Amino acid sequence: MGIKLWKQREDLGATLIEERHLKCNCTSRNNCTCGMKINEFIKNTNYFQCFNGLENILLVSNNPKDFCNKICVEDFQRLYSFDRQLSSEIFKLLNIFEEKLQNSISYHFTKAYCSTLDDTMQYTNKLNYKDISNENNYPFSGEYQQYFKIINEFNAKYSNGNNKFLLFDSFYLKNLVKKYEMIDPLFYKDNLYNAPTGVCVYRNDPKVAVPFWVAIQSTSFGTLKYLCHYLKDSEMDLVLKDFGLTKNQRYMFLSVLDVINELRNQCAHGTIIFKFKTPEYIKLNNNLVSTYNLSPRHGSGTRTTPYSVIYLFDALKILSHFVSVKSIYKIFKKFTYTNNHYLKKDARRVNDNILKAINADSYTELKQLC
Repeated sequence: MGIKLWKQREDLGATLIEERHLKCNCTSRNNCTCGMKINEFIKNTNYFQCFNGLENILLVSNNPKDFCNKICVEDFQRLYSFDRQLSSEIFKLLNIFEEKLQNSISYHFTKAYCSTLDDTMQYTNKLNYKDISNENNYPFSGEYQQYFKIINEFNAKYSNGNNKFLLFDSFYLKNLVKKYEMIDPLFYKDNLYNAPTGVCVYRNDPKVAVPFWVAIQSTSFGTLKYLCHYLKDSEMDLVLKDFGLTKNQRYMFLSVLDVINELRNQCAHGTIIFKFKTPEYIKLNNNLVSTYNLSPRHGSGTRTTPYSVIYLFDALKILSHFVSVKSIYKIFKKFTYTNNHYLKKDARRVNDNILKAINADSYTELKQLC
């Protein structure tokens, strides 16, 4: 294939029509506007993401020039718009999940450790968390064996005596105030506050303390995920209960968070979301696969592990147990009807290609998630 060189937008548009045989859908070929529409479209759209990323949905074979009958730039625009709408709606639902997780963690932890004024900053005290550098705190046997590697990698990156994790950084409060304008140190100053041993202190003014339910709003989803590794069983059991799970499903929930985090990242970075799949380094918990009836596939590498990659349908299947995904099905339903109108006899092929991309057998399966 070779490395692709830079081209002007006009040349990229010409390549689609002339070399890749993208059909012209204009009423009058003498006054064709497709070229102008493509040029305008690719000003605001990543060319690779749109045309290279979506073409296999509109192809009738593996030949990159063999498009379905009468496919035009408008069809790529519709498909891309569908994907953006889908990604936006999924991201909205993930934010609902994330907010619930923030509230659950901060509520139960604060109740246990931060109920008095002087204990406001106890969420930065590593003694109030599990020491995950000690492998004895994790019963690695049976169905949890595959999680061993993940915990080890996590320990190497964040533990080191529990000093590297964000909340345990001695500059955490200073960085929090500096980075987030909503956190005004004057508002969170109390002359009666005295910081106990082991908590982070605001170096500019030791009388400043920011409650956990405020600070947690500034954390990334990745930090929330790691918090669920660190929380002691007494608090984590209550978080699991808020999500309709039992204390025996902690490892499964950690695997849920791995999938949710990856889905969130891909939504945020503008990838083609209906082609979502988890990277091979995320090892799925056996209990997760059986509980939510997932259909994982092997990745491109060796087949040494039974479960390695899941696609968008399975990710939505997991998400549907925590938030309603009815709005997602409506987006799919509307798009398939639109395809029937514009693509006529080719609509079924395109709709089936989308199902194949998300690893679902039918649109009925999607409806059953509602």
